[in-house]
Amino acid sequence: MTMDGEIVADYITSGTLKGCEILNGDGTFHVDETGKVTADNITITGGSINIKTNDESSDIISLGYDGLRTFLNPTGLLIKDSQTKRMVNVNYGGFFTYSNYENPFDSQTFGVSCLTGDVYARGNMTLGGGITANGNISLSGQIKANGNVGGNGIYGQYIKSYGEIVVEEIYANNLHFKMDDGNQYSIRTYLTYLEECINRLRGET
Repeated sequence: MTMDGEIVADYITSGTLKGCEILNGDGTFHVDETGKVTADNITITGGSINIKTNDESSDIISLGYDGLRTFLNPTGLLIKDSQTKRMVNVNYGGFFTYSNYENPFDSQTFGVSCLTGDVYARGNMTLGGGITANGNISLSGQIKANGNVGGNGIYGQYIKSYGEIVVEEIYANNLHFKMDDGNQYSIRTYLTYLEECINRLRGET
């Protein structure tokens, strides 16, 4: 031990060290007086890990590998792919996916809202069973189900169900139904034919 209180030694064996700061010399490992640990590399091969934080929003665990990054904090989980720009966001508001995280407002591909119960998908939705939602079901593509389809509102380019469709409102470019003969028929075709019949009765054709 030097005159100014420094300890110079290759090894220190002690039962307890109090009020000390640990530095390895090159800045890659540091333990300050408050217990904060800063390290460039930590490998844990056994035992258990128990991580508890005090901040409910700003504490973040960040993991990265080969263009993929995962961010975990108390409010949710975020996964980004810097090569494809795809992103998955899971938080207290719901589950959402994006095709381009640089433009999230116009690139959302799928979403389930925990607040409203709404389901949104830009592509197709195909289920072996039924689809039931207390909120809305909205798709830019197709809705297909072997079972029943039910919700407050259904919005899709193409809606197909082998069971019942129970909903207050349906918005679709085309809607098919299945008759007892096993064939599928387009409501658009029947509505067009019905309109033509009405026009004939009115003498408009």
